[in-house]
Amino acid sequence: MPTVEPISAEETCTQYSNTTGTLLYNAWNQFNLGITTDAERESAIADAHAKLQLVEVEPGSELETDLRALREFAVNDLPRDFGVGTDWGTAEAALAATCTESGTELFVNAWNGG
Repeated sequence: MPTVEPISAEETCTQYSNTTGTLLYNAWNQFNLGITTDAERESAIADAHAKLQLVEVEPGSELETDLRALREFAVNDLPRDFGVGTDWGTAEAALAATCTESGTELFVNAWNGG
């Protein structure tokens, strides 16, 4: 029987950054710039939250606790406000701190355009 390697903190943080973090940032940025409509923003937010459910994490880790908090927001309500001072922002800051402590920074791949 093959053994399964545990998922590393780097892999978890990178998966979050490449999917949820990037999609949410760009959804809001493009909407705020007037590039996309409210409906397009809502669709991108829903997609980001669906991808959040797929981020792999080591069971029992601090990262799992942090991701669970974000997943609960995503399931219960699509946040309309992101950033510092919001519940989502607080939960994402906790994830970022755990990632940093593990040696991996969260990032986003920003883009502009329609």
